[in-house]
Amino acid sequence: MRAVRLWQLWINDEHREGGGLAFDLRHVLRALGTEPLSWQWTVSGVGGYQGALSYGTRKELFYDEGVMATGVGGAELDAVASAGRKVPGSRLLEIAGRTDQVIWGEFAGFRQDGDDLPWIRVIAVDSSWFEVLCEDRTLLERVASAFSDTTLSSPPIPPPPQP
Repeated sequence: MRAVRLWQLWINDEHREGGGLAFDLRHVLRALGTEPLSWQWTVSGVGGYQGALSYGTRKELFYDEGVMATGVGGAELDAVASAGRKVPGSRLLEIAGRTDQVIWGEFAGFRQDGDDLPWIRVIAVDSSWFEVLCEDRTLLERVASAFSDTTLSSPPIPPPPQP
């Protein structure tokens, strides 16, 4: 297993009227570019998420349930998470396109099918913001450029514990 140091990006673009973010998972996936569409992705709940404690302006949250999303795609994300299998990024983007809102969920992208650690994690937090964790600061800067309200960690954070 390789040791990694992750960069963390918070995305919190303007909220829509009536609540929710002005963007969703499909927008984050598109901002990653085309390469991640060929990666393999897992979908899961946000197990034991204790939110953004180092990001002083955010409230502390705790959530430990399955993926929570609305729309036709929400049920599809739940099915993918329940199956416990990886799906191609192109398929995840299709499902995300049919999802109205991801409330809670973690989406882990693996560059090669045999990788034991994901290259990137996209985490939807309580319909309040998304976090993107990755080893590649340049990729996160590209994602950040697609949104108006972002914060990139500096220096990189230690990796999250693995189950």
